[in-house]
Amino acid sequence: MKTYKDLSQEQELAYVLWLRFLEDSVNNALIQARRWNKTKQGWDLEMFFVAVSSIDDAVIAVNRFLNLGEEYVNESELKALFKGLRKKIKDYHIKDIRNDLVHRERVSKQQDNKRKSLPKRSILVLGGYNFTTDEYEFNIYKIKVSEFFSVIRNFRKDIKKILNKKLQIYYQVEEIKDYESMIPFTFLHGFEKTKSNTRRQSLLKTLNKKQSGLIKNKI
Repeated sequence: MKTYKDLSQEQELAYVLWLRFLEDSVNNALIQARRWNKTKQGWDLEMFFVAVSSIDDAVIAVNRFLNLGEEYVNESELKALFKGLRKKIKDYHIKDIRNDLVHRERVSKQQDNKRKSLPKRSILVLGGYNFTTDEYEFNIYKIKVSEFFSVIRNFRKDIKKILNKKLQIYYQVEEIKDYESMIPFTFLHGFEKTKSNTRRQSLLKTLNKKQSGLIKNKI
């Protein structure tokens, strides 16, 4: 089966950059969520939505490299995770918020981001947070903010589980060349929480000991 190693140099570069952009966007979204919870500044909430929109863009790009055909390794878990996240982003209309922020003239014309007419009713041009209901209201939509914070937290948690499982498989195979995946090895250490550096180092030491044992046995 083909893996990321079979991509052209140009494809591999684009792929790795999109993977890193995905991780950076997830981390940025969660940073904004933490800031919002501490200060309740509207800017942090808007930047959270922008970061989520960037996550969606990155997922779309990465998915192209996970759907290159039957001859490539099928990353079914990742694709299912990405599909679920994209559905939630669509259901919550997150990307519509970003378009409203950038193209407010469409809102004044009662049009959505696809220039289709909105229902004839009053709307919030810039959007606003309702502290009583914990909802961000814009156009005709309402987003339960704490719920979507959890969506992104769970996404990072779930993708990290997938990467950790692949990392363990990497160290368990008899030969490194036997590791087959569309996820580059250097990316398997991504999506770590800032406070989990100690745990990460402990895991790496354990895995390195196992790998060292395999090498000694071969010698």
